[in-house]
Amino acid sequence: MQAINRLRRLSLVSMLLLAAHAVGSGCGPQQANSPTSPAPAEVAPAPLAAEDAPPEESPPLDGRDGRELALGQFRPRSQLVVPAHDIDRARFPAVDVHAHLRYKLALRKDGLDPDEKLADFVALMDRNNIAVCVSLDGQMGDALAEHAKYLERFRDRFVIFANIDFQGDGDPDDASTWDCQRPDFARRKALELGAAKEAGAAGVKFFKSFGLEWKNPDGSLIAVDDERWDPIWRACGQLGLPVLLHTGDPAAFFET
Repeated sequence: MQAINRLRRLSLVSMLLLAAHAVGSGCGPQQANSPTSPAPAEVAPAPLAAEDAPPEESPPLDGRDGRELALGQFRPRSQLVVPAHDIDRARFPAVDVHAHLRYKLALRKDGLDPDEKLADFVALMDRNNIAVCVSLDGQMGDALAEHAKYLERFRDRFVIFANIDFQGDGDPDDASTWDCQRPDFARRKALELGAAKEAGAAGVKFFKSFGLEWKNPDGSLIAVDDERWDPIWRACGQLGLPVLLHTGDPAAFFET
């Protein structure tokens, strides 16, 4: 019993000594305006919430360090050590067989002068030794006449190809309403080709829509060798009109 009482007294004395040491070392309570008061500790800013944090930038798809390569980031640089020959003019008079001049007619609505732009284009042809240029978007009827009149000032420098409209006034989203679905379509267009030649057309151009986009009522693509168009090809041959069209598109174009 005496040992327990002694232990209690020692514990009380130890507690008093610890309290006195704390006060003496400044760890205890002090006056609010005491010159020995420590400066208040700086409080770290609270972390940003996820929705307030700036988004992390995704690494560029540049093909480096195992990343994929985006087509827009493809910047091939030639490593060939060979003599360079910059060619800015054809050695012999050349023929540019692929040009679209109809869009220049639309420049008037933008306040530009189509005739001035055409003269600039001819000057460009001269600088590059291009003798003749083939305009592939002559169209038919009144549009063809307008196209021929536009190029008349430089008639010896341009050749016009006509175009056949397969849709006509039909609904673009409903192939069953297109002009080419009518039984007399090919016959009518064959006759129009004769008039187109009289108006100045020197050939016929079919754009990529023929074979890649234009469809039959059942949703299948219109084939370029469909026998329905035989009267058109026959008329082109009889009139001496060369035909320019796409027939070798990659197989991937037809995958669904």
